[in-house]
Formats: sequence, structure tokens, C-alpha cells
Amino acid sequence: MFPRRKYQVFTYYYHVDNPDRWNTDFSELKENGIQYLVVSEGFNLKNILTANAEKEQLIRFLDAADSQDLSCILNPGNPRELYLLPDARRWRIDYIRHVAETLGDHPAVYALMLEDAPTGGVNAGLERWKTVTAELEGRIESDNLTGDGYQHAVKRWQMKQYADYTEEIVGVIKKARTRLKTTISFRMDALFPNQSLVHYQDTAQHLDFVIIDAGSGWQGDPHEGRYLPRFITNVASELVNKAVWIVIGSHVEQSRYQPELRDIREWTQQVMDHGAVGVGWRGWDASHWSDQHTVRGVPMAESKQA
Repeated sequence: MFPRRKYQVFTYYYHVDNPDRWNTDFSELKENGIQYLVVSEGFNLKNILTANAEKEQLIRFLDAADSQDLSCILNPGNPRELYLLPDARRWRIDYIRHVAETLGDHPAVYALMLEDAPTGGVNAGLERWKTVTAELEGRIESDNLTGDGYQHAVKRWQMKQYADYTEEIVGVIKKARTRLKTTISFRMDALFPNQSLVHYQDTAQHLDFVIIDAGSGWQGDPHEGRYLPRFITNVASELVNKAVWIVIGSHVEQSRYQPELRDIREWTQQVMDHGAVGVGWRGWDASHWSDQHTVRGVPMAESKQA
């Protein structure tokens, strides 16, 4: 389906806990040019590593993937507490080190996918943040800022803290296992950070490659999003000097529209023509390895303009 060595081709995989599917799934994926499995949703690595039976099953899963020359990108999971709190930060560093040391030598583990936003922070009010912003408060209070100016100064500080935190976490991973790659699956709001607390450029510079998963909700009509993948790829590639991997079709509102193969083919060609190094998707068709994650709705070709 894809030239194996020209692009990095990936898909999300949802059946780590179902060994009966692995051999057939992996054979089919390899046959169709897939090289990487993103293991993220419905995957609680913290719990898996604390239970011997589940840990052994994960190793068997990785062995099965490796037997078909498939590599895995694992999401370690996100802490619930505000990541800047000293105890939460120490726990996170120790946990990430443990993940890297435990799984980093397995040949099927290619990369760790870190959290795409400051967990525990974006939904917290300023009073919650003030537990860790005493130094900032003292510095900006003397600037006699307007209300908007104050909010902007706090947000810029929050963005910098998250970029610095990402740099620290990446350093821990590299020190534990230098071969491990690091990535973040950025949403589109990180490219245009109006509501996000993520500064895409400052954060991405610490990673080995970036994944862009636009998410739906950026346009009401499917025709308005026809060239959105090309636009996203251009922006993401121009802002950072990193390999950019694009999730194809994630901008479609899944409850309303069913992309057809020609839609996916067009979007894939767009992103490849505009600098994407990796292309992948979450599982669009009704094949047996993605049947729990098909896109529902009317075909896009049959949709009507609003």
C-alpha cells in the first residue's frame, strides 16, 4: 500500500489485551505497509507495570509485534495532579525513568509519547496555580499590567514551564535509554494557542519527532475541511525543524460523516506533498482489526453544504 522506506506509516492499535487478534492483525498490517503501532487509548501502562500477569502479556504483545517487524509508540499515561507540584513532578520523573528502564531495551519499543498538555493545569483556576507561582506573582505585580496583560504574562509563564518540564522528562528518558525516541501527539490548538497552555515550537524542540492529530470541530461542513490536512502540515513543518507525522482524517466529525477511501487517499497525498515524514490514521474502514473504531455517519461525498 505504501513504499515502506519512503515514509513512516503508522496506525493506532487498540487490542493489546486481546492476544487472539495479534498474529492475524500484525500480519495484515505488515502486508499493507504499516510500520508503527501507536498504543495510547484504553491503555493504562502504570497499572500494567504493577501487575505481573498484565506486564507479561504486554511483553508478549511486544514480542509478537517485533516478530512482524512492527515498532510501537507507547503512551505512559498522564498524572492527575498539577504537574508543577513538587510531589507530582518527582513521581512523574521516577515513573518515566521506570518505564524507560523496564521497556526501553525491547526491540519493538520505538518511542514514548508524552502528554500533549500540562495535565492538571489547563482546567485549574489561577488560585490553584498560585501554589506554584509565588515568584512569578512578585515579578509581574511591579509591572503595573492591565488585566489582559496580567493574564497574558501568566499564560506565557505557564507555557514556558511546560516546555521546560518536557525538556526535563526527555532528558530522563535519554539518560535511561538513549535509543528511545520521544514524541508528543499535538492537537491543532497547540499550533494556534488561544486556549492551550502549550507552546508548540518551544515544546517540540526537545522531541525527536512530532505527531499532529488535529481533532474535529474546526469546521462545520466537510467541504470546508477538504484542504485542512495540507494546511496543518504546512504550519507544523514550518514552525519546527522536526520530522512531522500526521494523523489522517482526524479533523472529520466522526458522528456525522464517513470518509471514503478517496477522501483518505486525497488527504494522505496532501500531507506527503507538503512535507510530512509520517502518515497514519486511527482505523477508518470496517476491517476486523479496527471494527471497534470505525467512523460512523453519511459518506462525505453525499453530504450537503450547510
